[in-house]
Amino acid sequence: MSNVEFNEPRFVKPTMGNTLDIYFAEKEVTPIFENTEESIVANKGENEKKIKARFVKDHKINSKDIISYTTEKTFKTAVGGENITIKYKKKVRDEVSFPKIEKTKIKQKVWIVAICNSQNGILSVEILENKQTNATAIYEGSVKFLVGEEEKTKIEFDLSKDKTGEPNIFAKEIKLQPKSNDDVKLLLDKYKERPDKNSFHFIKASVSGNEDEIFYPDNSNEFLNKDAKRLEVLGVPCYCGIDFTAEQIEEFYKKSNGDVKALFTADNCPLPADKKTYKEFTKELNMAMENYEINTCIRKAHFLAQIEAETFFDTTLEYASGWDYDHMTHLDNYNNYKLYLANISKPKNPYKDFGTKAVKRGHDRYLECIEHGHDVKGHGPKYKGRGLIQLTWKDTYEAYFGKLTKPTLITTPEVVANDLNMVCDSAAWYWKERSSWGNLNNYADNDDFISASVGVNGGLNGFEHRKANLKKILKTLQTKETCVNIDKITKVIGEYKYETSGIKNKQWGKKNKSKIEAYDD
Repeated sequence: MSNVEFNEPRFVKPTMGNTLDIYFAEKEVTPIFENTEESIVANKGENEKKIKARFVKDHKINSKDIISYTTEKTFKTAVGGENITIKYKKKVRDEVSFPKIEKTKIKQKVWIVAICNSQNGILSVEILENKQTNATAIYEGSVKFLVGEEEKTKIEFDLSKDKTGEPNIFAKEIKLQPKSNDDVKLLLDKYKERPDKNSFHFIKASVSGNEDEIFYPDNSNEFLNKDAKRLEVLGVPCYCGIDFTAEQIEEFYKKSNGDVKALFTADNCPLPADKKTYKEFTKELNMAMENYEINTCIRKAHFLAQIEAETFFDTTLEYASGWDYDHMTHLDNYNNYKLYLANISKPKNPYKDFGTKAVKRGHDRYLECIEHGHDVKGHGPKYKGRGLIQLTWKDTYEAYFGKLTKPTLITTPEVVANDLNMVCDSAAWYWKERSSWGNLNNYADNDDFISASVGVNGGLNGFEHRKANLKKILKTLQTKETCVNIDKITKVIGEYKYETSGIKNKQWGKKNKSKIEAYDD
């Protein structure tokens, strides 16, 4: 039996024998597509749009997956029986990878990954703690973890049958916690005593049942200390200050039947295809939340609940044309309502027909457009809604690009819809700095869903959906049970009523009291 300690996957490839590379990782699943052609027959009365829609439905693909559409002969409406060739992107498999991680938290699931070219024997793996400069260890002996519901201190790979993938990859998922609640509490108490509330871990491995040699990266016979590489575990049981994984973001937004929600599938969504993945989306979301202090469990839950409800993550570009934001659209109504107002005191107002709600709305909308800098025809479509929270109006774009110190982007506002970084960053910026109700983190800190929701949406649109989102995310995160930063919240977390919301102290809230109370839990 040979022994070696591992953490960062580094090894010198030998000319023969067994090579081990063992590390902590997360699992990523990437769909792989290939271009495929298929012939179908048109039904009577179908046009190109209907034929494509049928094909998309039958093949369970997105309309943007269609690459080309070729007909045997040209027609606007099929008489039936026409042959059509459609070339499209077909999913052929899921590609699984295990990128290494350097940081996680207690009670989190991680993967132990080994790369081994042996065909037999047993590889045994233990997790141990390096005390670093701490006087005492948090863990006594090997770290206890869960495999499924079973507590273990060692995980074993049968090298003859447990291979997960190529090249010779063996992987098993564990959860970094003991089984007993008392043991978990004991660990958390120990973590609290440390200034940084963290611990550092490495892997110790041994092989039995064969005569293969284990190759070391250097003469130290250890992987742990050479470059201070190890896994940092935060002993905080919540997600304050912790990045989410792609799997967690998927879980927040799963459909009621358990299916993963597809991202940005609308035909008008301009994001590149390689950015419409949970991996890329999660990376940008984490960065955006960190940049704008959306950094506690309760803040993250509120933010994530609201941004999905704005577009359902179907698109990053407003569906409407944007002409309703254009002052020229409303110029006639503006002028007509002015005539009505100028003659309102006359016994017989010659312009009384211009006193309708529709004309008044156009008058007011015109002034709103001018107020936001829309004084050139075409500004409406140019500065319509983009991003997760749908930034709208020229002055809003100017403020955002100013924040980025990139004022020249005002000429190309479409970047907020087609650059995933800005798609996410703009939403977090709006959340903290642009809402007319100020920094929405302040409402989230008090679990004031009603105020935060109106602060994002301006009203009660999609109110129940937003609330359901929030409750699901809070439950998934176990915020009420585990978050260390909710002590100052005096209301019942996850329960939303008019009387416990700060909305009751705002003029808008007082005016809409009965409407809001209709949604009370």
